[in-house]
Amino acid sequence: MRAAFDGGEDVKSKPGEKEWQQFVSMLDKDLAADFKKIRFLLYKDNRVLLEVKNFDQSEMIEKHFHDVAVLNHTKKCAIKVFGKPINISYKILKE
Repeated sequence: MRAAFDGGEDVKSKPGEKEWQQFVSMLDKDLAADFKKIRFLLYKDNRVLLEVKNFDQSEMIEKHFHDVAVLNHTKKCAIKVFGKPINISYKILKE
């Protein structure tokens, strides 16, 4: 007799989620730490959609890209993981 829950069920990830996690793991530790504070929603047509709790969280991420070295490294990582540059968009969580 099988148990009602045997832990054998596969939890399907969202399209692009595994790539996103790989991408984040390649970034500098400060940017990666900030990306881990927000939620991945979707990857489609070279666009990553992230859910933020407020506008300040998106600003927190965007400030990292003021450093040209961080921006260039991020682009190289995106090309390595996704095969092309990506655009990042934010959706503010409405509570």
